[in-house]
Amino acid sequence: QKFKNMRSVLDLISVYVTTLEKMKTDDVEGRRLCLGDYETIEEFYDACRKLHKDEEEPIFWFIDLEAPDKYEMFIKGDYLDENLFLLQDVDECEEGVIAYLRYEQIIDDVYIDYARENYIGKFEDYYDLGKHLVEECCTLELSPQVEPFFNYAFYGQTVTMNNLLVLESSYYY
Repeated sequence: QKFKNMRSVLDLISVYVTTLEKMKTDDVEGRRLCLGDYETIEEFYDACRKLHKDEEEPIFWFIDLEAPDKYEMFIKGDYLDENLFLLQDVDECEEGVIAYLRYEQIIDDVYIDYARENYIGKFEDYYDLGKHLVEECCTLELSPQVEPFFNYAFYGQTVTMNNLLVLESSYYY
């Protein structure tokens, strides 16, 4: 359920819907639909069927995707990830959730919850990651005497390279 000021990531995705039959005859008649206008995949497919009611059993073809690149793996040709509408309650500012789903290459409630619960942050370098882990996550307790000499960049790199954290597009979990 969307909150008043929330903009779902699905509001960022629209696709031109035609059918395979129309594509074969070079008649790409159809219409652009915004996924954010539909609560479920069934609702979306109902709208597609109404749009192409001239065909008995249409095979929908999705062309001209208008969305950030990070969503391309979930919509291609006649493929629309059936779990895409699980993103209905993912706010567009939750980029970390989408990055984690790309990492897992699947949309699932379990992964959405995992990303939300385990998201550490987005860091451009190992120093910022290391400093955040020590100061905010309390992964290490440094004495005031040691702190000025501690190598945060090396710590951030070590944690990342030893697969102690999940990294996807500068987002850490």
